[in-house]
Amino acid sequence: MGCCASKKDMRSGGEAAAVDEDAINSRVEEIFTAHDKSKKGYFTKDEFKVIVRDMLNKGGTPVREEYLEKLVTGVDTNNNGNIEKKELTDFYRKLITNKSSLPKGQ
Repeated sequence: MGCCASKKDMRSGGEAAAVDEDAINSRVEEIFTAHDKSKKGYFTKDEFKVIVRDMLNKGGTPVREEYLEKLVTGVDTNNNGNIEKKELTDFYRKLITNKSSLPKGQ
């Protein structure tokens, strides 16, 4: 994800917070540009699981289906079965500000 501000910087609303917003938005755009070939603006649950599995497998980390299901549940906040750009952006923001965490056990 690149450089991140400290929790103190994120809470203070200083310049570091804006830099992190840019980094978050940029990363989400990269993911959608690479994987949303039809430009529909969302990933189905199954598409998202394939993307996450591929990303983690590249790092040598095998991924269990239960982990992917928990992750999808955490990201799909409107429970429509799709992961929209806003949902993924919000999830990244929560991860960086430690207001959310990844599911335990890959």
